[in-house]
Amino acid sequence: MRRLPGVVSGEERSGSTVVSVLIGPDTVYFSNLGDSRGIAVSNASLMVVTEDHKPFRADEQKRISLAGGTVSMQRINGNLAVSRALGDYDYKNRLDRGPFEQLVSPEPDLYPLARRPEDEFIVLACDGVWDVITNDELYRFVRYQLTLTNNLEQICATLLDTCLGRGSRDNISVAVILYPGAPNPSEEAKTLERQLDYNIERAVCGIYFKFILCFKTYTRLPSLVMRCVIV
Repeated sequence: MRRLPGVVSGEERSGSTVVSVLIGPDTVYFSNLGDSRGIAVSNASLMVVTEDHKPFRADEQKRISLAGGTVSMQRINGNLAVSRALGDYDYKNRLDRGPFEQLVSPEPDLYPLARRPEDEFIVLACDGVWDVITNDELYRFVRYQLTLTNNLEQICATLLDTCLGRGSRDNISVAVILYPGAPNPSEEAKTLERQLDYNIERAVCGIYFKFILCFKTYTRLPSLVMRCVIV
């Protein structure tokens, strides 16, 4: 890799984290590099959570120190927020050291997990998701959404909208993989969701009408057109 033109010239300075899963007949293998994360849910419980490679982890901090670097402000040399990644060649320029002995290591962690009939789903996502939602919140969110729809594209879109609403400004990507044991949509859950939407709409419209009433009472501007229907 050091011989590639972009690396030699110093033009290629980007990097990427990785999270992946290999699903076999009896065993599932999770692999992660950096702070992209994977979780597995079985029988309504978290079974696997990959561990982020962060510079402030004790084992990573020791490895970085042995490679000649420091950790400040929870970053390598005060700059990079992950300790393992693909690319990031500015942190892999020690020619006298092997690839795993650089400031940023390309070595992933592997998490094998035996398959069970109770397995429900897997979620893989980058840090733009995990920065604003916990493991527990995410698995409960996905599990609830599966009681409303089996459209995974819609579930992922709803999750991404939720992360954006919580203020995530990083790259956001997510993948959901279902097992046969995943929850199925139910009419009871759909009815409760519709009732919740209705209650929220009524509450918002009530606030809107109070604002308009106050606005009309204390200003001399022309009346506003109010369009809010409460059934």
